[in-house]
This record gives sequence, structure tokens and C-alpha cells, in this order.
Amino acid sequence: MATEAGEELAKQKATEDARENWGGVGAKKSKRTVFFETDKVAFTKEQVGKKMRKHAREWELNPSLKEDRDKFVEKCNEIIEKAERVATGDWWGQETRNPCTFYEYDGNLVIVDANGDFVTIMRGGATNVRYRRATEGSGT
Repeated sequence: MATEAGEELAKQKATEDARENWGGVGAKKSKRTVFFETDKVAFTKEQVGKKMRKHAREWELNPSLKEDRDKFVEKCNEIIEKAERVATGDWWGQETRNPCTFYEYDGNLVIVDANGDFVTIMRGGATNVRYRRATEGSGT
């Protein structure tokens, strides 16, 4: 039991260290242009553009319009700020940036990596099987 507590403390410390040094251990260093930042998450220009192209239509937004890009980030931030459930877990594709934090609000989901960078938004993501498995036993 003491070993489990020690392992949990070590995991928490590693997560805090990764967030402090945005690159974390083993994280890929790439050009990182912050588009918008809050105390909880940084929205990089590259990731917002990538996810806007993929998910904007789900939110009835046009990725080519600046005001819609702003609305997209506002929607992400709303989910984060009003989250009914916040959980942590490993997310596929983020191996060097796990554990991720999952913010669930009104059935929707925003995922933020251990460095505090926006990963994705999922409309209706609260029912996503991978999300449920990743966060079993985690969250408030």
C-alpha cells in the first residue's frame, strides 16, 4: 500500500514537472506559437488550425473566418471553465505528453496535454469509449 502511494506521488510530481517545463520529458519540441492562453491551457496556432479544419463544421463554424476561429477557442474555453467533470488519463497519440486532462461539459469534451496545450475538442465526446476507458476511476 505504501508503494502505491509512493508511485502515485511520483506520477503527480512528474506531471507537475512536465507542466512546468512545457516540453516535459521526451516531449517533441516544435515551433509553438500561442494563439490564446488561459491559466489552464495554451491554444497554439498550429493545433487550433488543425482542429478547426477537422471539427469546425460540427460547431457550425467556418475555419476561414477569424471570428469563427475566436468562437471555436471560446467554445473550448467554455467547456474547460464550466466543466462538470475533470479527469486525467492517457490519451492515444499523446504518449510523450500524457497524462492528459479531460474537461467534460454538457456532453462535450476538451482534452489538454500534460504540458497545458490544447489537444482537441469533441462534440458529444462524453460518450467516447476511448475517453471513458482512459478516465475510469479518475475525475470529479
